[in-house]
Amino acid sequence: MKAVRKQVHKPTRRGFTLIELLVVISIIALLMALAAPAVQQAREAARRTQCLNNIRNVGFAVLNRAGGTNDRIMYLTAEIGPPQASGDPSLYGWPVHIVGLLDRPDLYRDFQAGDFLTTHLNMVMNVFACPSDPNNGGVANGLSYGANVGYIADVVDAMGVSQAGSPWLGTNTNHNALNIDWDRSGTIDSLDAAIAYSTGIFWRDPDGFDGTASTADDGFQMSLDYISRGDGISYTILLGENINCGNYPIGGFDPVLTGDISVGIRVPVDDMDRQPVGGPTPPDTEGNIGTATEPLLLAPGSDPYLLGESGVDANISTATTGTAPRLSSAHQGSVIVYFAGGSAKQLNKEMNQPTLASLFTPAGTLHGQARIEENF
Repeated sequence: MKAVRKQVHKPTRRGFTLIELLVVISIIALLMALAAPAVQQAREAARRTQCLNNIRNVGFAVLNRAGGTNDRIMYLTAEIGPPQASGDPSLYGWPVHIVGLLDRPDLYRDFQAGDFLTTHLNMVMNVFACPSDPNNGGVANGLSYGANVGYIADVVDAMGVSQAGSPWLGTNTNHNALNIDWDRSGTIDSLDAAIAYSTGIFWRDPDGFDGTASTADDGFQMSLDYISRGDGISYTILLGENINCGNYPIGGFDPVLTGDISVGIRVPVDDMDRQPVGGPTPPDTEGNIGTATEPLLLAPGSDPYLLGESGVDANISTATTGTAPRLSSAHQGSVIVYFAGGSAKQLNKEMNQPTLASLFTPAGTLHGQARIEENF
């Protein structure tokens, strides 16, 4: 009998149809779209954490240095290294004076010898910059953290226009304790200087050449004890983010400009009498501060003290390096500050404006300022 071979038909392979392929691609694209924000948020959270760690380290170095000088806070600028050819001292901003406490004693020795600007000009010190800072993060000599210099006079004319040389402009060395007639006496004197000192922590060395003859030569230097007896170290900002700061090693042969290394609060003052514009309960205009007897009283309620140009992130899209000594950050919704008590915190960018202004003063409550609530 003849065997009949049964034909075996191999199944034919069928590929994806165009529709099936498009569906798969669409699903993958959807998953990527859903995952991308989560990845970005995770990266920003990591950068924010690094920023918190950086400002903690820098702030701790400032406090550590104060601990070795009878609890006195360093000056905003001070002499280090050999004098200039003119005989004037070589002044550097506050960051230079703590590099040795940030595990870089070699750099501090170079500053002392006057060699830094020739040997380390393009050096990156990540601890001085927030990784989210678009201007200073990962940049040579970048600085993201400004020192609290308190209330800064903005000398304005009758139209509210800042005048040349106004300390608030930042591009000069004119911020000092003798810029505002706080008690409205018609004369700026030691009483006004005492009030000014209660608005901020870092001041220029009164014995150092800083390009201005109006610095109060009274030997004042801020101390932690002064802050503790005033508004309290847990309620006074020591350092704060400012993405428009300049380079941390600025100084030497160049003047140390206020806007490069600081943060503060703008106080518009009349260019004729140097008294603050407005009072504690005027119309809604920036500069609502003080009376003759309560010079730091901030207008609350329906007529609040409006920060305006010194509000968080003010003019952030147009401000350039050194021209905006106010708090600012690239973090969504918050800015990071370090308090004189040793804690770093994230402040809501939309927080109450008089409260934020009050956090700058080491002793504002001695001059009419309201006490700060626990849950600021």
